[in-house]
Amino acid sequence: MLHAAAIDTAQAIDELEAAGLDNKSARALVSVVNAAFTNTAATAADLREAEGRLEKQIIKQGAALDKRITEQGAAFEGRIVEVRTEIAEVRTEIAEVRTEIAESVNKTLRGMALLMGMALALGALWTAVVPAIRMALTGTP
Repeated sequence: MLHAAAIDTAQAIDELEAAGLDNKSARALVSVVNAAFTNTAATAADLREAEGRLEKQIIKQGAALDKRITEQGAAFEGRIVEVRTEIAEVRTEIAEVRTEIAESVNKTLRGMALLMGMALALGALWTAVVPAIRMALTGTP
């Protein structure tokens, strides 16, 4: 709330007349200045009141910010837990896939070893049988 500033209008008029203004002009000037101060000037009490309102608003906004920060922090912490859980699940899936790949590779290697053994056995058989067949058919070793 604005309060009127204290101005001694009679003294102001006297000083303006002493400076050379006529009474009518001095009264008009003092009236205009007085109206300007009355409608716009703030007293020290006005400023303290405004300061108090601003301090209350700052405290209120600070509390709202603190609450929001706490809420956001909790949400952030919750999301961190979710991400860590997802990472653990992905690591488990990776371990399972590695195990499946290792088993598949081992199975393939066993199959290849079996085929190699069969190829060697066929090679040895071929080496033993072909001369015997040639001998039987042609009579030459």
